[in-house]
Amino acid sequence: MKPIFAALIGASILSLSACGFTPLYSTESGQEAGSIQIAQIDGYGGHELRRELLMLLWPGVPGVESGTLEIEYDEDTQDFQLRPSGLTSRTRITGTAKYRLRTPEGSLSGTVRSSANLAPSNLPYADISARREASAKAAISVAQRVVDELNVKAGKFVEDE
Repeated sequence: MKPIFAALIGASILSLSACGFTPLYSTESGQEAGSIQIAQIDGYGGHELRRELLMLLWPGVPGVESGTLEIEYDEDTQDFQLRPSGLTSRTRITGTAKYRLRTPEGSLSGTVRSSANLAPSNLPYADISARREASAKAAISVAQRVVDELNVKAGKFVEDE
């Protein structure tokens, strides 16, 4: 019974490695080749922006083997029409990111902007959670725009080769 069990385990390991399977925590040198390091970004919106960028840039950027992404993120809040209760009837949060991707092939930089609107309810602390949610939405939208621009601009590295 033991030899059959050992043969089955051996066959399953060989079939997994034949199809290109690599363990999640593999230490192969090729794993580091497409990595883009992202520096810490201050603030709640910055945290959300960095988290989203890590997910979106995990597969890498075409034509970029490795690099460091630096981002300066700023949020601007505009309140419209204050109510007698002190709450606003409408708020817009605009996120602006200045980015620079430094790679061995060169540097890519730009500025992107996105905004999210919110209409808080009449509940006492709903304004706070609505602002946080709008801040996160603006940051996620900025992250998507940064990645889109990087993918387009990185094409020049591929064309130059």
